[in-house]
Amino acid sequence: MITIEKWAAIRQLNEQGYGKRTIARMLGVSRSTVKANLFFQLVSKRYKVSSIILTSNRTFDEWGSIFGDEVIAAAIIDRLVHHSHIFNINGRSFRVKDKLGKDHDKKCL
Repeated sequence: MITIEKWAAIRQLNEQGYGKRTIARMLGVSRSTVKANLFFQLVSKRYKVSSIILTSNRTFDEWGSIFGDEVIAAAIIDRLVHHSHIFNINGRSFRVKDKLGKDHDKKCL
């Protein structure tokens, strides 16, 4: 788990224009931790202020491993789903279906 001091340092270094890799090296944390903290800050700033439209092909159960921190993932999910409308779309991608149809038509000629 990341300390409050490192959390503040990530935000400050990001505002100063340092890249994620540089911040990770300076603070001795992984880049995924830096990315997760920056994404959390973005979601927190927009929380209850403005809308967020987010698409993902991963379930919420997978977010902890994606962000590298279960606690940050839970906090992000908490803010995203509060007052939200979730649309779960199952099936083939429309773009993939369209592409497969065109390739299939070419093979038939």
